[in-house]
Amino acid sequence: MASSSVSISDKGHDFASKTDWQNGRLSQEIVDEIIEFGDEDEETLKACSLTCRSWVEASQTLLHSCVRLTAKSLLADPNRYSNPDVAKYVETLMITGLPSASPGTLGDPTIKSKVQAGWDVLARLSKVETLMIRWLDMRKEDPASILPYLLDKSIFPIVEKMVLPENAYFASFHAFAQFITSFPSLGHLEIQGLAWPSDESDGSLSEELVGKARDLTQRLSFLAFKLTDSDAEVVSPTTAIGFAKLIQPVNNCSITQFTMLDWSLAQAPTALSSMFQTFGPSLTTLELSMDALGPTPAIAKCGFQYLSNLETLQFQFFRNNEITPNTAIIPAVLAQVNSRRLIQVILMCEDIGGDNITSVVNWYNIDDAVEGGDFDSLQRLVVVLHPSDWDHGVEDRVEDCLPYCMSRGIVFMEFADLNDI
Repeated sequence: MASSSVSISDKGHDFASKTDWQNGRLSQEIVDEIIEFGDEDEETLKACSLTCRSWVEASQTLLHSCVRLTAKSLLADPNRYSNPDVAKYVETLMITGLPSASPGTLGDPTIKSKVQAGWDVLARLSKVETLMIRWLDMRKEDPASILPYLLDKSIFPIVEKMVLPENAYFASFHAFAQFITSFPSLGHLEIQGLAWPSDESDGSLSEELVGKARDLTQRLSFLAFKLTDSDAEVVSPTTAIGFAKLIQPVNNCSITQFTMLDWSLAQAPTALSSMFQTFGPSLTTLELSMDALGPTPAIAKCGFQYLSNLETLQFQFFRNNEITPNTAIIPAVLAQVNSRRLIQVILMCEDIGGDNITSVVNWYNIDDAVEGGDFDSLQRLVVVLHPSDWDHGVEDRVEDCLPYCMSRGIVFMEFADLNDI
């Protein structure tokens, strides 16, 4: 029987052509891996960007992807990022303040020219997706030196994530509404502190701003919020009422995660209830701070019952020797939550410390709240402890206070990563 041979056609597969390894060139994947080792060394990255053409993209990306700028440097160097081939790499911008002028000074041609030059620099950074502002006080700045530029669609057109500082002050509710709705792609908003004068809290919105607020509500997927006012001992609830009016009722709200960085919103429970009513169909994750002062807020009036699709409820404790966490909030919230999809409750206790774990947190009340509520869907009650608590019997003490949850087998004890504390 004649033997047959199988030949493999080389058409479309030029095995004889030079490959990267045959001509001594590294593949682009390996080049990128090598350059990443220098991601924290600016001089090394600059040298890499001048090595050869195939090294430019990775090195320039690491050099410019996250940029820190001061408002002073923006005004002093109007030619910064004038090369679009470099500006395109900036994706995260951390800025101490926006280009602005003090009230009454914008009429000075020199000052106006400097402010314009600063905004021209920001206009070149059209690929920025994350914007972090460290200082923002529009009570001390001329709104005409900020708002008109932000309303120009060429400024920050694709910013998806924005973080406002602890003391973000606005001259009025209307000024804040104009500011926050001027970012057409915003989907992730963290407000670490927000205030405006209580006598400037007219909650009325123009028809145009109502439309923009509705668009913002439809785009947002993550919201973290806190009120602040270092000039007063008690934050005026008018700020909460005003912010709630920005969260317009829409049929297709997309907010899935909401973090209350403090309980100042609860000073205006009707406003918070209105927000939760809008979030209700979409919200799946809620994080609540336990850094609370004063009496237990009027939880029953805050609208937690509207969160019908909530899957994760997290309570975050913080290390603060001057503040005793108001843990009565936890069973009060559990009593109001009306979600039959709730899968896990997380208690982040890594900042409490083992010696205080049972004195600060009333675990029996939490256990009773779970037993007395409609929590058949609950699969995990997660308690996150400090890493040093693993050999101090803390686990046993907490578990002893949760007899019902232990009988259901839903208690999970975890230890935080030291790098995260």
